[in-house]
Amino acid sequence: MKQPPEICASDDSSFAAYTLRNRLPHILRQIIEDSDYATGVVYQLESLNTEVLEGTITPLVETGDRTSAIWSQCLQPHLDKSWFDAPFFFAEMYFYRRIIDIVGYRNSANPESCDPFLAKKRKGFADAQSRTQQLAEWLATLSEKDNTMEALQELLLANLWSNCADLSQLPETFRPGPQGGLESAGTAPSPALPLIRGESKTDPSTSSRNVAQGGSRLLIDYAAEVATYCHTSQPLQRVDIILDNTGIELISDLALADFLLRTGLAQRVILHAKDYPVFVSDATLHDIQFTIQQLMASDITAVAQWGQRLSEWMAGQGLLVQHHSFWTLPLYFDVMVADLQADMNASDLWIVKGDANYRRLVGDRHWPLDTPIDSITQYLTVPCLALRVLKCELLVGMDMATLESLELENDWMTNGTYGVVQFMQ
Repeated sequence: MKQPPEICASDDSSFAAYTLRNRLPHILRQIIEDSDYATGVVYQLESLNTEVLEGTITPLVETGDRTSAIWSQCLQPHLDKSWFDAPFFFAEMYFYRRIIDIVGYRNSANPESCDPFLAKKRKGFADAQSRTQQLAEWLATLSEKDNTMEALQELLLANLWSNCADLSQLPETFRPGPQGGLESAGTAPSPALPLIRGESKTDPSTSSRNVAQGGSRLLIDYAAEVATYCHTSQPLQRVDIILDNTGIELISDLALADFLLRTGLAQRVILHAKDYPVFVSDATLHDIQFTIQQLMASDITAVAQWGQRLSEWMAGQGLLVQHHSFWTLPLYFDVMVADLQADMNASDLWIVKGDANYRRLVGDRHWPLDTPIDSITQYLTVPCLALRVLKCELLVGMDMATLESLELENDWMTNGTYGVVQFMQ
């Protein structure tokens, strides 16, 4: 099908422009405040801020690794362009690569110590302790008598709403202002994560359609179809979870992986992490190792037992972590590098988490909202579940009659309030 143009920041009223003018400088300021980098590193970070706002795209430092040629090829069409004229997805991935080069993460003998977002991520983990205990205690109560279809749907929705925790978002949110201007929207709505049990949940009979009527924050819900697929196909030989954020989201991802393995719905779960820090809170291998170690060391019995079980899954190869360089390249899924594509084609289910991965999945383009997602993702050879809380101006597969019946805020696509569960089979 004919593809619309890629989203870029040349439109001053767009979320992309807001990101370059407000969010990226804020992120750079936070790095400087949270870290004790040498004066020269701080100077380069400050210079990068000026470059984003006033400069142009320039070549990267040559590293000689496997990604150098790919980056060079991706950069070529955009060299000497304003950051605002380059594709938004490319500009963001380039921004984080520049930070990583400045702080020396890739050349460090101890990369974790050079993580520019480490303080933020560790605080995110600490803030998630009550939710972690709740998940651990719920997992501990599972028995063969439980309705795993229902439990899986509950866990998928809890996993979806954990995607609210995105540390790359500013405390104040983008909102389209009058006459296309920008204004501060104050504090973004931060819906509480739904309880695993005891709160109202989506009626499975409403799945397979848009379900935002009645004030629900869930715009599209195929959780029941996913649960049915997992049960009718069981055991799935392999499930791949393409991770997004650390903190409560990574903890929820680990809960989902543990659930799939314990119930026998999957024989192996592979977590796909980033090979270096991007988007502030995206999970790396070090973040996963830290999280499991902290769970094991907890003085709460259910949490410690869960951590130990995760460690045993990893030791037995039931739970694996991969961190391919593709996940930090400015490329979409339809041009996934050959070795990763060959490996992931062996999967029975991809679970794609969050906004950035959604942009990779469908292409960060000006798609009409009602574009069928299956028509974009025909390249997929594996069933794919997208779990995402909306935090950018991109959505496909939306029923327009449903959308028009809702009383949504002007910034409904970016305020982190609404979610989708989309399944391509």
